[in-house]
Amino acid sequence: MSFINGSTIQVVVVAVATATLATAGYVKRKVIKTRTEIILRHLQRKIKKTITQIKNRFLEQDLIVLGSKGVGKTTIHKFLREGTITIIHKATLGLMDVPSNIFKLGNLELKIKEGKDICSEVILREWNELFMECNICIYVFNVRKVIDDDKEHLELIDKHLEHIGQWNENESKDIYVFGLFLDKIKDLDIFSTNDIQDFKELINNKIRTSLLKAHLRSSKLIIGSMKDLKSAEFLIKRFLIRKRG
Repeated sequence: MSFINGSTIQVVVVAVATATLATAGYVKRKVIKTRTEIILRHLQRKIKKTITQIKNRFLEQDLIVLGSKGVGKTTIHKFLREGTITIIHKATLGLMDVPSNIFKLGNLELKIKEGKDICSEVILREWNELFMECNICIYVFNVRKVIDDDKEHLELIDKHLEHIGQWNENESKDIYVFGLFLDKIKDLDIFSTNDIQDFKELINNKIRTSLLKAHLRSSKLIIGSMKDLKSAEFLIKRFLIRKRG
């Protein structure tokens, strides 16, 4: 009898212990699930807040893209307009009117008004007029030529940024400098934050004086590639979330 009672008690205890473990496992899973849901809700709120901030920041803003011939101005313009990349590029001749469109990137949608694509072979006076009409300016250059110490390209960057700095002395334009053709740099991962940051420091050291002439900090320098949709989205996302100032 004692053995039977002992066995019975043991079974009951084991059963209770098993039930307790099962309950603990359920609670643990529930806690993990709850934490995951909290994190997801937090990220969703953050994404929603970021999208709202981006929309507010670009609301009724005029953006101009400047740079030398063949640096990728039209590619940026076309991507922001249509979300597409030009595989075979033709130089922009004269002035072209471009229609309005809605730019989509993930959950973000921005209404882009009608605009103009202007060839790079214009005099600085015309650049000045366009600059004065804009709120946001993107200046574009070729990082491959900078690394190769292309004297002509470096002189143009210096000349252009000096003028932009002078034009902006009594203004408050939001200016960014895009270094494109990062995909042309050997053994560099264009999607690696570390690789980009290290390479950015090299570029920054080479054009530091030019950036200072435009009164720009290195934080306004964004380098990347526009060779395909993936690299273009990666570049433009970093531009869109960059804070003004």
